[in-house]
Amino acid sequence: MKAGIEKAAETVRHKASKMILDSEAGDLEQLKEAGMTIIGPDDGLDVAAFRAGVEKLVHERFDEKYATYFEEIAAVK
Repeated sequence: MKAGIEKAAETVRHKASKMILDSEAGDLEQLKEAGMTIIGPDDGLDVAAFRAGVEKLVHERFDEKYATYFEEIAAVK
């Protein structure tokens, strides 16, 4: 029974991930059609630097209230 549940969970996880990626692609296309410029890694975006900058800003603004939650989230990675 455990193996069946694990297999079902894996199937659902893959389907959910595909749905999210498909939805994101559609959303990005709509934004582009509306005139928004989207910059990603293929356009020269340094994702690591962007992530570090956002993380710094989030910690500066929200650590006082949410630091414990940030630590819990980071532990999941």
